[in-house]
Amino acid sequence: KMASTVLPNGIIIPEKYSRDWYNDLYHNWQELDNLLGASGPGDGTLTIQKNGTAVGTFSANQATNETVNIEVPTKTSDLSNDSGFLTGVTWNDVTDKPSFATVATSGSYNDLSNKPTIPTVNNGTLTIQQNGTTVDTFTANSSTDKTVNISVPAKTSDLSNDSGFLTLESLSANSIPFHNSYPRCKYLGTSITDAQNTAIKNRTYDDLFIGDYWTINGINWRIVAIDYYFNVGDTNFSKGNIIVMPDTVLYNAQMNETNTTAGAYYGSLMRTQNLNSARAIAQNAFGSHLANHRILLANSVDASGPSNWAWYDSDGVELPNEIQIYGTRVWGSALKGFDAGTQKQQFPLLALAPQFVNTRQTYWLQDVSSLSVSSSFAIVGNDGYAGSYYASHSDGVRPSFTLSYI
Repeated sequence: KMASTVLPNGIIIPEKYSRDWYNDLYHNWQELDNLLGASGPGDGTLTIQKNGTAVGTFSANQATNETVNIEVPTKTSDLSNDSGFLTGVTWNDVTDKPSFATVATSGSYNDLSNKPTIPTVNNGTLTIQQNGTTVDTFTANSSTDKTVNISVPAKTSDLSNDSGFLTLESLSANSIPFHNSYPRCKYLGTSITDAQNTAIKNRTYDDLFIGDYWTINGINWRIVAIDYYFNVGDTNFSKGNIIVMPDTVLYNAQMNETNTTAGAYYGSLMRTQNLNSARAIAQNAFGSHLANHRILLANSVDASGPSNWAWYDSDGVELPNEIQIYGTRVWGSALKGFDAGTQKQQFPLLALAPQFVNTRQTYWLQDVSSLSVSSSFAIVGNDGYAGSYYASHSDGVRPSFTLSYI
């Protein structure tokens, strides 16, 4: 049994290990010791310095790693300036400098020579007026923009009328002739209003002029005359009244079943029966506004034309005659006045606006034709001519309607 053995390097081999193992270990250690030298591994210390100042150390036989970082300047601002190193220069330190005016170094406006004369900034006020009335003001030294708008009239209706200036209203006030001479052709609605009824009743005809029209049941009913039958009749018709006609014929019908003019217009089948449909249409459109009044109508015919007349009641629905349409006789008798009677003036609208005469349709007139006294009545031709045709022919019915107030 061996005792514990201490190797040269201080390692203790326990006694329990066998001799052979020991011998082998010892032999190997001797070889290692021969290689390393009798003194064993070195343990020198490395000292790391920065500009002579120790930063860290490291032992040659140290068992652990170690890092030593040396801060090396990367910018000039990391360095300390040596004696005499310049960091800035004052103007006074500069030598051999040229001569400058004082202002070059002072930067003061007061050190300038030959200074310009700066004009005085005034602050006057601009006053904007319209017709002597101030609208707004603006100061010359204002720091903000301003817009001043002057309203200038663009339409005559924007202006005030001078004394004596004529307007439609002033001309038409209580002026029936003016209402009959201004073909305004304004749309009046779909029925006679209370205001229009009052204007007819008072005979002021406010806002009613020839050419104006109502549209009722698809028919344009146009005013062709105003106050036409006022003070007419063996029984005086003293009511305000207007005459309207449809823009086109209402339907076609005969003057008589045969080619005869017996009884003239008064006794014709047209007046006694064939106008009934027109009466119904007008009654539906105007009702009680249809005016009953008295008119003179031709009632007999001889070889020369109408030979007599008489006063008759009219329910306001009648064919017009040539004078009312054209303003003169054409085919009607020129020798007698029986076919004119109380229908003796042209409807004013048709005198001023002949386009309302011609509808591109043929329609009947009251007059017995002088071309064929016994068989024909006057017509307005579809081509715009004044003509006549046989009484049994079916042509257009375009009556006139007398309306008054209710």
